[in-house]
Amino acid sequence: RFFEGNLTAQRARHQRAYAAAHNSSNSSQVMVVFETSSEDFAVVGDHPAIGKWKPQQGIKAGETCVFPSGTRIEYKWIEKCADDARWEHGENRVLTLPTTASDDVRLKLTVQDAAPAFEEPVQ
Repeated sequence: RFFEGNLTAQRARHQRAYAAAHNSSNSSQVMVVFETSSEDFAVVGDHPAIGKWKPQQGIKAGETCVFPSGTRIEYKWIEKCADDARWEHGENRVLTLPTTASDDVRLKLTVQDAAPAFEEPVQ
């Protein structure tokens, strides 16, 4: 069900986000794993590492992203189907990552969200 054809593009995007996090003046970073009830879901949000709100560039549940510490992220869960996606119902989820006292600290955060509720398909 997931857009497997975009796997190479997804890996390249994650590598760029990882490199950007490493090359910034503040090298402290947080690795984030988004998890929910199904691996068929993906996360899309306002940060380039999670697609800049483009469903085809979202990341699958369980994948790891790297963000600069202190980053505020808005996101939603989507369910990808063929050439379309169903978006999670309701307000955006918001995650503010912790800041660290040292640039050498690397944190890993697992976000375990409850099962998302999706908009009903339009008939």
